[in-house]
Amino acid sequence: MWFLAQLEPNSPFYNQPTAFRLNGELQIPVLKQSFQELIDRHETLRTTFATVEGKPVQVIDPAVKFLLPVVNLENLDREAQEREIQNLATQEAQRPFNLERDLVVRSLLLRLNPLEHIIYLLHIISSAMNGRSPS
Repeated sequence: MWFLAQLEPNSPFYNQPTAFRLNGELQIPVLKQSFQELIDRHETLRTTFATVEGKPVQVIDPAVKFLLPVVNLENLDREAQEREIQNLATQEAQRPFNLERDLVVRSLLLRLNPLEHIIYLLHIISSAMNGRSPS
């Protein structure tokens, strides 16, 4: 991934977006804490890559704060919500990861109404993550 990022910086080609529609009461602080626990538990999710003498060096941050930005779409009618959902999904999927400073996963929570949310999770795919060996 580091090598490809050097060849083609700011490319979203390896972004893997996933979206889930959450129905029912959502306790956002509990959701955020759940993701924080995952990140705290798994070094891979706290890893970035620095460049030292032209080579990648894995950097594991001992403590990272998980961000869960919330976009409130409650004031839009259903049709406008759907347009904005598509717009935000496209923007997030096209926003590249910076391997030197970004975590390998990020999120965005859309609030449609008090009982309906959509969460976007984006991560970087690689041969280690998708089970395929590099060619």
